Amino acid sequence: MNELPRNTLCEIISDYGIAILDDGRRCEGLLLDLCPSHYRENRVLIAALNERIPNALLNPPLNSGIDLLLPRLTQQLTSKLAVTQEESESAILSWALALKVISNSDLAQILKSESKLSNNNSRKSEKRELNKPISITRNRNVKQSVARKHSRTNGDKNLMENSSYNYDEQQPFASAEFAENPEPRCPCILLLDTSGSMHGNPIDELNKGIQAFRDELLGDSLSSKRVEVAIVTFGPVNILSDFASVENFTVPHLTTTGDTPMGSAISTALELLKTRKETLRNNGIQLFRPWIFLITDGSPTDSWQHIPAMIKQGEDTKSFSFFTVGVSGADFNTLKQISVREPIKLQGLKFREFFLWLSASLKNVSQSNPGDTVALPDHRPYGWAEV
Repeated sequence: MNELPRNTLCEIISDYGIAILDDGRRCEGLLLDLCPSHYRENRVLIAALNERIPNALLNPPLNSGIDLLLPRLTQQLTSKLAVTQEESESAILSWALALKVISNSDLAQILKSESKLSNNNSRKSEKRELNKPISITRNRNVKQSVARKHSRTNGDKNLMENSSYNYDEQQPFASAEFAENPEPRCPCILLLDTSGSMHGNPIDELNKGIQAFRDELLGDSLSSKRVEVAIVTFGPVNILSDFASVENFTVPHLTTTGDTPMGSAISTALELLKTRKETLRNNGIQLFRPWIFLITDGSPTDSWQHIPAMIKQGEDTKSFSFFTVGVSGADFNTLKQISVREPIKLQGLKFREFFLWLSASLKNVSQSNPGDTVALPDHRPYGWAEV
């Protein structure tokens, strides 16, 4: 592990005490703020926190030394996460150093011993043959003094039991895509009506609006990495663009045909989103709440009566936020039934203004942390909606 994340963790524990172990979100935020270029190391440190590694270090079995505890905890962490043994061991040693379970000289001795064992090709046994066993029990006085200084609560006995941030679903990434861009993602699905009634000026303006949307987000370095866009069209239903970060998103050229199978299109979009969320979580990528924007000028020509319950369930569980925008001619009574939010009527064909507002909204979200409540820009100044 690079020394910066390890030293930063030591500083955080020194400044905030072991009380910070009860707040995984804050601990992660501090690590990312203080050493943002070491995202993977930070993620493994936080994953170790979620696996209660610090708790195990502070409350070891009687007379256990780090030489006995380290292999067991390394195996535990490696088996739970898609990381190497070296990454697991490095994270555990970082926590041990930050919590004063071991000293800098102890750490140097362990690393030197590990290097010697590696050179002798003896790591196959997964046993650490240290020259000087280091007893964790000798540092219990340090733990107690830190605890008194920072006023441990009754919950400190089990440090992570009441942690409000759950990393169980966050597995460190394995895919090259996420290794190159490990930023949290804000998925956004554009669910677009391309039925025959959108022919002419409506589809032309919609195409221009999507291009402006991409250009605006691309101009923001963080949004271009964090916002993911997918496009599902209906008339007939087609996944025109699967999820891609803005920097990799190619704007398709929309054409019109067919009727308005809105119900099938929404089901397809929800399934697409479910699959993408699973992929992100399996690769240890954090998620902002996804957005789905439905834009239509018509009424469903297929079965849609089951859709409102699906949308409500998704909204209630905070799985996504679903918005509807109606162009002139849209069936607003049906849109009201589909979404838990009031549909908004587009003023004329001001798609460009709508997408400028949407890009500004996504920029606000991407500048925040996953889980934060973010105030979206008022749509009225953009002049795209009828009030």
